[in-house]
Amino acid sequence: GWWREGFQVLSGAEPVTLKWASYAERDAEGLLDSRDGFSLMLGGTFFSYRSYPHVTGHVASAYCTSPFIKAGQSAFCLVWDGIIFPRLYYVDRCGARFIECLFPLIGQSYAAAGDHFGPYTNRSSLYDLGVAGKLMAYIALGSADEDIITVFRELYEERLAVDAERARRYHAESGVFSSLAAIHDFFRASALRLKGKRPEDVLASFHCFLEHLLVREM
Repeated sequence: GWWREGFQVLSGAEPVTLKWASYAERDAEGLLDSRDGFSLMLGGTFFSYRSYPHVTGHVASAYCTSPFIKAGQSAFCLVWDGIIFPRLYYVDRCGARFIECLFPLIGQSYAAAGDHFGPYTNRSSLYDLGVAGKLMAYIALGSADEDIITVFRELYEERLAVDAERARRYHAESGVFSSLAAIHDFFRASALRLKGKRPEDVLASFHCFLEHLLVREM
């Protein structure tokens, strides 16, 4: 599954749009519900196919490679991918159930921090999927600063938290591009209050801010 609608391919010599599943499941118990298609032609033969929600792969791979499945135990699974809020699931051998989104920050927020602080502010593509991992290495040069964490916490509560007055439009229009726009506004406001702070310390502090937020909301 993916967040865009359909995928343009050639079926034989004819252009067709393959329908795929959504990025996330459509209901709490629907993680294993597929979207079935029948219009894919390969070598002159039509084939059927099944598409599952994008997050299904994340949940399945996390649980099936964990010690919990070997022990026959259930587990909680957290999925926080690029364009979704952190999603908490309850998983066992019979299936999985979505519990809730923990807070309104998409996973791309981590890489977006690098557009405002550190050595990757001039990156050529917003879809460079390697930036987040590079930032995780870069913050080893810095240290978490409680004053910086406080700035991030205050601006998050003011601009992005579910009950924040200024976030009403953000949540009403919640989508990939509106989320990214709000996050970049958040970082621009942060930068104004963090002048003089070392970028490696700012990014290390943002990392810790997210850690604290995850622990609190869990």
